[in-house]
Amino acid sequence: MTQIHIGSVIQNALVFNFKNWREQPMPVDNLLQNVSDLFTLLQARAIEHVLVGGIALLQYIEGRNTEDIDLIITLPSLKKLPEIQITSQDIYFARGTFDQLQIDFWLTRNPLFEKVRRRYVTTQRFVEQAIPCATVAGLLLLKLYA
Repeated sequence: MTQIHIGSVIQNALVFNFKNWREQPMPVDNLLQNVSDLFTLLQARAIEHVLVGGIALLQYIEGRNTEDIDLIITLPSLKKLPEIQITSQDIYFARGTFDQLQIDFWLTRNPLFEKVRRRYVTTQRFVEQAIPCATVAGLLLLKLYA
C-alpha cells in the first residue's frame, strides 16, 4: 500500500464535497502545510497523541474521505497548543482549528479513549511523517462506542 498524504486527503474531501460548492469556496491554499506543521508541532513538543477516525482508517481500507483530523489527546496536552483555536468543548471532546485545518480531539477523560491510547496503537508511516495511529481493534472499539 502506498503512503497516504493526509493533507491531500483532507484537501480533496473539502474541494470535492458538493455541499461546499453552494457556499463560499473553502480556503485550502495552506492546508497541506497546515497538516505537516500540526504533526511537526506535536512531535516537537513531545505531545502524546493517537490518530483515529477517517484518516487512521485509511491505513486499513481504501477510498475514505474526511475533512478533518481526529486525535486522542489529554486535556493538559491540548492546553500546550495555544496555536489551536478551540471552537467547542465538552467533557470528552473538543473541536479546534489550526489555521485552515479542523481537528476533533477525543479527550482521555473518557476511559475508552484512554484505553485505546495506551493499548491499541501502532506507528504508521504517512507522507508527512510516522504517526501514532489506532490499530484496527482500537478503531473498532471507538466505532462501537460511537
